[in-house]
Amino acid sequence: KAANKSAAEVVVTRALPTVPVRTGRLKSSVRALGQQTGAQVKAGSAGVDYAAAIHWGRKVGNVWHGKKALNPIRGRPFLHDAAKSAQSEVVDTYEAAIQRLLKEIVS
Repeated sequence: KAANKSAAEVVVTRALPTVPVRTGRLKSSVRALGQQTGAQVKAGSAGVDYAAAIHWGRKVGNVWHGKKALNPIRGRPFLHDAAKSAQSEVVDTYEAAIQRLLKEIVS
C-alpha cells in the first residue's frame, strides 16, 4: 500500500506544474491514493466537478439558450501526460520498495 501511494505521489509531483489554474481549486484537488491493489491519482471533488471536462475535454457544453449550445472545451490531459513522463521514476519507486521488503525478509 505504501509503495503504491509513493508511486502515485511521484505522478502528482509531475502533474502539479501543468494543472490549468484559474481559481486554484482544481490544482488543490489533485491527490495521490494508494491501495493494496494499486495506485491512483485523482483530480476533482464535489466542489470541483469540472475536473474531467478540463482533463479530457468536451464537445457540447451545458449553457442553456433555449437549446443546448455548443461550448467546447479542449482537453488538457495533465494527469495522463504526467503519468507517461514519470514512468521510469515510478518503476524506480517500486524497485526501491521491493528492495526494502527483501532486506526486511532476509534480516
